[in-house]
Amino acid sequence: MMKGVHAILLCLMVAVYGLPMGCRPVAPRIPVSVVYSGIHCNAGQQAFRAAWVGHPEQVAQQRAFPKSIGPIQWDPEKEGVLWLEMGVKPTGGYALELDDPEATVTAGAAVVTVRWRTPPPDGFVTQALTSPCLVLKLPKADLEAIHIQDQDGTLRAKVQVPGDG
Repeated sequence: MMKGVHAILLCLMVAVYGLPMGCRPVAPRIPVSVVYSGIHCNAGQQAFRAAWVGHPEQVAQQRAFPKSIGPIQWDPEKEGVLWLEMGVKPTGGYALELDDPEATVTAGAAVVTVRWRTPPPDGFVTQALTSPCLVLKLPKADLEAIHIQDQDGTLRAKVQVPGDG
């Protein structure tokens, strides 16, 4: 009888106060690494764009990747590449950077956090067209989607990951 009372009290405490910190489920995390980051990637892309590249033959379809840095080193059986382009910007001071070297995975969706940099309104910047991009590598890990958010938690894009990676 006493065990039943304890179980009921425990359930009531969890319902009212939530789980204790040590008991909260922790979402799995996967590593994210930078393959390339630059400010002159694709002068033709006008708006933000995100794309998943699961196979080496798809790399050529990504216009943003400067050919001068050579081939991407990756294992396409286990990893994929996330392509992020900020679009054409009128001045310097814009950039995309990896904010967290790990992505949280929940229900088949990875959340990748990037630092979305913009120049201050009254800042001194170069007067040149730029097109920042960021190319990231991460494990496929049975992903169905990738959500890209900025450092403030604003969702910038969602990318579907095809079943074959």
